[in-house]
Amino acid sequence: MIARLYHIEHEASKRGLADGALSTHRREHAAPVLKTLRKWLEVRIDAKTGIVPKSALGEAIIYASRNFKALRRYTMRGYLSIDNNAAERALKNVVIGRKNYLFCGSDRGGKSAAIAYTLVESAKRCGANPFEYLRDVLARLPQTRHSQVPQLLPDAWLKGHANESGTIPARLTYTPPSR
Repeated sequence: MIARLYHIEHEASKRGLADGALSTHRREHAAPVLKTLRKWLEVRIDAKTGIVPKSALGEAIIYASRNFKALRRYTMRGYLSIDNNAAERALKNVVIGRKNYLFCGSDRGGKSAAIAYTLVESAKRCGANPFEYLRDVLARLPQTRHSQVPQLLPDAWLKGHANESGTIPARLTYTPPSR
C-alpha cells in the first residue's frame, strides 16, 4: 500500500500536477488506498494476529494509527509532501556533524559555528553560492550600517547581483548536487 501511494505521487509528478490539480489527483487515487491502509492498521493488533502492542511492529502500528489524521492531510493540500524526506535531507549535515560540534572549544565557538552553518544553509536554500556569498558579505560587513544588514541576507544579496535583465551570474548561484 505504501508503494502504491508513492507510485501515485510519481504519476502526479510526471504529469506536472500542482496545488489544486494535485489535491484532486490525490483525493481520487491516494485517499482510497489510505482508507484501506487505515482498516488494515485497525485489525492488526489483537489476539488473532499475534501482534503484541509492546512489540516493535505493534508500536509502529500504534504510532501510524495515532498519526493517521496528519498523514491524510497531504491529500487535501497540494503543496504538502507525502513524507518529510526534504526536511530529513536538510538536517542530514547537522546529524553527521553532531559529534564534531562537541569540539567547538567553547560555548562562544559553538555559537559562532551555528551562525556560520545557518548562513551557509540559508544561502543554499535561497539559491546563492555559499562561498561567493560569504566571501562578498564578510568583506562588506565591516563597512555596513545596521540598517543595511537586511540587504546582505542571501535572498536580497542574490537579487542585488542580478543584471539589468534580471539574470544572476552562474558563479553566484548554487546548484545542489544530484542524488
